[in-house]
Amino acid sequence: MIFSLNIANIELIIKFRQIANNEASYEKFLYNNKMAKELSENFERRNISFLHDDILQDIILSKKFLEEATKNIDKSLEIHHILIKKIRFKINLIDPVFRDGINHYEIYSELINSLKEMYAKDKFIEFYCDKNIFLPKPYEKIIYKFIHEMVTNFYKHSKGYFSDLILEIKDGIIFLTIKNFGDYLDEDFNKINHLGIRFIEESLDIYGGDLMLKDNDSKGQNYVKFIIELPIQEEIVNENFINRRS
Repeated sequence: MIFSLNIANIELIIKFRQIANNEASYEKFLYNNKMAKELSENFERRNISFLHDDILQDIILSKKFLEEATKNIDKSLEIHHILIKKIRFKINLIDPVFRDGINHYEIYSELINSLKEMYAKDKFIEFYCDKNIFLPKPYEKIIYKFIHEMVTNFYKHSKGYFSDLILEIKDGIIFLTIKNFGDYLDEDFNKINHLGIRFIEESLDIYGGDLMLKDNDSKGQNYVKFIIELPIQEEIVNENFINRRS
C-alpha cells in the first residue's frame, strides 16, 4: 500500500514538473516572440529612414536637375545610377542571398567591399576569416547583418582609417570582432543612441549572444573594439530547417 502511494506521488511530481517546464518554455516562447516583433518593427523604422534620407532625397534632387536644364542630365543620370545600387544593396541586406557554389567568406568579403565603395574609399579593413568557413542557417544571415552594421559604423563614424575584422568559430561559438585603430569614444557616447548597436544587441537578446565594447585611449594606441559572441544553438538551426520545409 505504501509502495503504491509512493509511486503515485512520484508520478504526480513528474506531472507537475512537466507542467512547470511547459509553462517555462511557453513563457520563453512568448518573450522571444515579443522581442522578435519589436526587432522587426525597429528594422522597419530604419528602412523607412533609409528610404527617406538616402532614396527620396536623391530622387528629389534628380528631379530638380531635370527641371532646371538639360545640361544637368549627366548629374541626374549619375544620381539614378547611385540610387539603383543603393536599392539593390538594401534589398540584399533585408534578405541576403547565399548562392550555391559561393562560400560564406566570399559573400562577406563582397559585402565589405560594397560598403567601402559606398561610404569611405579612404578607409581600409583587413578581413580575417577561414575561406572555407560555413555557418548554418539562420546564423549566416544574422552574421551578414552584424558585419554590415559594424563595418558601416567604421566607415561612417570611426575617427581612424584602419580596422581589423575577424570572424571565427570556436567550440560552437561564433566570434565576430572589429578593432578600429585610431578611434575613441566620445565622452557622451551612449549605445542606446546608436541604431546599429541597438539592432545588434536586440538581435543578440533573441538569439542568446553577447556584445562587448572595449576602448583604449593610451597615447599612440587608441582603438575601439566591438566583440560579438554568439553560440550556435541546435534548436534554432533545427527550427529554421523545419520552417523552411513547411
